[in-house]
Amino acid sequence: MTWQIQDKLIYNNEEYYLHDELLEFRIRENPKLAPKFAGGFTACWRGYVATFEIIDFELFLNDINLIHTEEGNEKDIFLDGLFEDRNNLKLKWLNCLIILYKNRIQGNSNIPELNRYDEYEILEIKNGNLNDFKILNFKEYEKFKEEQY
Repeated sequence: MTWQIQDKLIYNNEEYYLHDELLEFRIRENPKLAPKFAGGFTACWRGYVATFEIIDFELFLNDINLIHTEEGNEKDIFLDGLFEDRNNLKLKWLNCLIILYKNRIQGNSNIPELNRYDEYEILEIKNGNLNDFKILNFKEYEKFKEEQY
C-alpha cells in the first residue's frame, strides 16, 4: 500500500501533518462532492491535498491543491460543494478530535500510533470551533485512548 500524502494543520504558528483527512468527513456523507479524477495517483487516492489553520479558535481551510483533476473549474465546483460561502472556508460541519503528536522520543514509523511522543495534544473540534484541548504525556494518552475507544 502506498503511503498517502498527508494534509497539514497550522496551529499556534506550527505546522503539523494530520493523520486524518478532515474533508473526508464531509465527502463520506455525500460522495458526489469528491473531486473528479482525470488520472490515477496512488500517493493521493482522495485527489487533493489540503492545509488547514486554526485562527481565533476556528478551523478554516487555508489552501487546497487538486491533483490530476479534469480541466476547467473543478476546484471551484469542489469548494462550492463543501462550503456554503466561498469567502468563509470554516469547517462548520466538522465535529471530531484531532491528535497532534509532538517531539517523537521512540520509534521511526510513518504511522504516528506506532511511535512514542513526549506530548500528545488533543484538539476537540465542534462545529468547526476549537472547543477544548488537552496536552497529555504518554501514560495519560494511553489512558485517554482506553476511555475513548
